[in-house]
Amino acid sequence: MKIKLPFLFIAFVFILPVLKGTPQTLLMKGSDTRDGMAFASGSGDTLYLHMDLKNMAFWKLASLPQHQSQPGVFPEAEYQGELSTGFNRARLNWYIINPLFYDTTGNLRPRNIDLDEISRNLVRPVLETEVFPDKNVPSGGPYRIAVFNLAYYPSERGAYNFDTDGMEGVSAGLDSDGKLKEPQSRWGGIMREIEHYQAETLMPVSIGFWLMDPFINGLESGGDLYFNYGDISEDVMQDEKMFFEQGIVDPEIPGSNIVSPWGMVPLDPWPETMNFAHYGSRAIEDAGMDGMQNAFEAEFFDVAFLSIIEQFYGDTSMAYQKALADPSADDYHYFRGSDYDDDSGYESVLKRYERFNGTEGNSPTDSQNPEHYPTAASHHPDMEDLNYDQVLNKEENYYQYKVSLDPENMVVGQSFIDEILYATNILLPNGEKTETTWYHFTIPLEEYTDAFGNVPSFDSCNFMRIFLKEFSKPVVLRFASLEMIRIKENPVYFGIDVFPNPADKTLKVEFDEITQTKFEVSLTNILGQVSLKKTLGPEFSLGFYLDVSNLQTGLYVLRISTPDFSVVKKIYIQQEPK
Repeated sequence: MKIKLPFLFIAFVFILPVLKGTPQTLLMKGSDTRDGMAFASGSGDTLYLHMDLKNMAFWKLASLPQHQSQPGVFPEAEYQGELSTGFNRARLNWYIINPLFYDTTGNLRPRNIDLDEISRNLVRPVLETEVFPDKNVPSGGPYRIAVFNLAYYPSERGAYNFDTDGMEGVSAGLDSDGKLKEPQSRWGGIMREIEHYQAETLMPVSIGFWLMDPFINGLESGGDLYFNYGDISEDVMQDEKMFFEQGIVDPEIPGSNIVSPWGMVPLDPWPETMNFAHYGSRAIEDAGMDGMQNAFEAEFFDVAFLSIIEQFYGDTSMAYQKALADPSADDYHYFRGSDYDDDSGYESVLKRYERFNGTEGNSPTDSQNPEHYPTAASHHPDMEDLNYDQVLNKEENYYQYKVSLDPENMVVGQSFIDEILYATNILLPNGEKTETTWYHFTIPLEEYTDAFGNVPSFDSCNFMRIFLKEFSKPVVLRFASLEMIRIKENPVYFGIDVFPNPADKTLKVEFDEITQTKFEVSLTNILGQVSLKKTLGPEFSLGFYLDVSNLQTGLYVLRISTPDFSVVKKIYIQQEPK
């Protein structure tokens, strides 16, 4: 049976654990939050709905773009089913910096992260008033914006890149330090599902974002930022087989998994559960998208990868040592750790997030965790199924939008820039002041650069992919906002506040307007199973409480419906260990 969650297009911000107890506004008439919450604006017969795309948990490692196999673009796309399809993938990190780094007293901030470090533009906190100076500041504000960061390192080997001495017409190989040669020819990307709701009345019209000046740190050369919108392949490993960590059996047992050029694939065509299958076997299952831990990776990729590097540079070279330590370049490390705190190499916040998006070991159990605080990026297995429908989408039919980021052309009218904001007198955590420039981009969906395959209509596109290319030096793109704008004709307003999120015992729901009719409330888990359902009357028109203390830790979908309109909210229940 296929499982399809009824996700609303309106997104939510989910940051663990710091925002626990903070109200998350879903939809408010006439509001303009732009701080990681979805919001609505407009008047009369048209409502502009802003779908927030900054939630880092929804973005996953991107599949290789197809239909662009010409030289200089993605020539490796011609070699489906071979390791060479990953030869040009460079490292791209995506994250929202945890607020503990901005603790100026130092009680929470790691001891080797000083105030000068968190005052750098590439990592510093950004207040709402810096980007939205006309916004009304609430009591206790202004608040920090949850800035979405894309840190791209075009010379660093990305996950499942086994390039060694290069491939003619495809890749340039590694140098003796393990760096990718010709970094401008490499790429790095992420992708996610785009949720739809009432598509017949909600028309997507544009992609918009506020971007901090990417050249503020002295970067002199630019590159290109791409958006793909449409049908995007979920087949990251390019083997036409559905991968899901919870289906992996001990690779030491012959015949326990399907062998592919990239490692192990489960024998079963789809998972029986969305959770890790066998308690106690987390070390085997939580192995990343190749289904193998490092030791087995070293054995599996010895001939095709490690031995070639050893032949060229020797087994004492940096290239060989780095490859041996993590052959698939997919290791995970939390942004905190006693090892990081004791290492001067991790006095950089950027450095601490370099392995945060790895999939091998990103879901440790309490017994596997050496720290006194949680270090898991996720409690769910990684899989090649962005929308949880148990079908591996391999279609590539999409619109492409190219945003050229060149220091000489960052002006209104170029590359979709429609507004420039000069922020001055910005007080930094170290007591100094700085200034910066913010650029607003609006990309009308109808103004696509290219279209590939049998592209669907804009209101039926299901996925988005973002990738960077043509950069020769590392770059950090800091998004104060990243959203898709839709319009709704003749809107009916209905908004709620839900908090805390994550919740453990009680969930409070408040309406932004008095509801004069009865409404239905339901809560379903990630498998689509109904955990709670009830009908409430007008006596609850201001809000109500839900007891969630008996629910298991995990992601849930809260739906509140009236005869005229409904709102869906993603809720995370996190029960305290007993």
